[in-house]
Amino acid sequence: MKLISIIIPVLNEEAYIERLLDHLLLVVGDEGHEIIVVDGGSTDRTSVIARNHNVQFYISQLTSRASQMNLGAEKAQNDILFFVHADCIPPKSFIGDLQGAVSSGFFIGSYRSKIDSENKALQFNSWLTRFDLNCFRGGDQGIFITKSMFEEIEGFDETYVIMEEYDLIRKAKKKSRFKVIPKNMVISDRKYSNNSYTKVNFINLVTFTMYSFGCSPHRLKSFYQKYL
Repeated sequence: MKLISIIIPVLNEEAYIERLLDHLLLVVGDEGHEIIVVDGGSTDRTSVIARNHNVQFYISQLTSRASQMNLGAEKAQNDILFFVHADCIPPKSFIGDLQGAVSSGFFIGSYRSKIDSENKALQFNSWLTRFDLNCFRGGDQGIFITKSMFEEIEGFDETYVIMEEYDLIRKAKKKSRFKVIPKNMVISDRKYSNNSYTKVNFINLVTFTMYSFGCSPHRLKSFYQKYL
């Protein structure tokens, strides 16, 4: 079976990274899968925590998730790339899930979301991610892609300082079917704990609409950071 390279872009993630790495290390064992953490210049204990685990650790010259993930992919030695955010936890079955999807002819895909909250509105948001619509996708659901496909579409476009994962999915969908694995990626509710549900969803919708109409990445980031 194909081996997996798990790539985690981080920036000041000391509150979450240890939990994720402990979880991943329990799952991957010593079967040849690899965990790659790429730091964008953390000023907290993120790098210390990562270095204390049995993972590969790199520092990106740019504080940019697209650049960090491209660096991780460049260092990766395995056939399947799995991009995971630090505040997310994939199911324990993720190795078999990804291998099975690729064996079935899906060269890119992700999980559904399960936002870690009892809030009914957030549970509804999670439910929507079972549908293969780009507006319901996101990097926090974990994106898997074969390394050959990643290289064919030239990876993440580093001009995208936001929405970089949407752009990757858009490019890959022109060449492959997209697999929504019917299991949940557990995602922290930190974005919603600092902002209202209505505000987050409205800003996400506007940002995605601006992206769909071809607004520049820097304009998208400026709008998003202004309101969230």
